[in-house]
Amino acid sequence: MFLLHIIPSFWIKAHHLIFFSLITHICHISLCFCWVPLPGSALLLHFLQSSHK
Repeated sequence: MFLLHIIPSFWIKAHHLIFFSLITHICHISLCFCWVPLPGSALLLHFLQSSHK
C-alpha cells in the first residue's frame, strides 16, 4: 500500500518536471528565434538608411 501511494505522487512530479522543462525549452527556442532576427533586421535597416544618404 505504501508503494502504491509513492508511485502516483512520483509520476505526478515527473510529469510536472517534464512539462515544465518542455515549456522552458520551447520558450527558450522561441526567444532565440525572436531575438536573433531583431538585431539582424536592425543592422540591415541601419545599413540601408546609411547607404541611401
